[in-house]
Amino acid sequence: MAETNPNSRLEAFCDGVFAIALTLLIIDIKIPSTIEINSTPDFWAALKLITPSIVAFILSFIIILIAWVNHHNSMKLVNNSSASFIYANGFLLLTVVFVPFPTSLIGEYISTDHAAPAVILYNSVLALQAISWILICQAALKNHLAKNEKSTRAIRKKR
Repeated sequence: MAETNPNSRLEAFCDGVFAIALTLLIIDIKIPSTIEINSTPDFWAALKLITPSIVAFILSFIIILIAWVNHHNSMKLVNNSSASFIYANGFLLLTVVFVPFPTSLIGEYISTDHAAPAVILYNSVLALQAISWILICQAALKNHLAKNEKSTRAIRKKR
């Protein structure tokens, strides 16, 4: 059976990577085992201690979700792929799967005097993600991967 969408495997792979990255965000969020919980107020106090991690999780979840939606919409604009397009996509996925690491650092250190490196790392990953989007658009334009002229104009706008 012939494939109707030449990028379907690429899209499926990317969707899986996005899903894994979203899942990895939550893995580090837990009440430390060193905290003793003997009552409901203790439990609420413990939850309060991990609030920065929960906020960082929500922020990163939203960022990755937006990236996935943008990726989904971008893939609608192309009807083919090329080596440079796939590698640019790979670079995007690298930045996506890296997001959980600085997210956990932000959650752990944002309320301390050591927050700056975590914030710098987090923002650096997002800056690299922005560069990956530029590379994806450039690869699509350079290799004439757009479905039609309207799609080409849309890709040029995204650059």
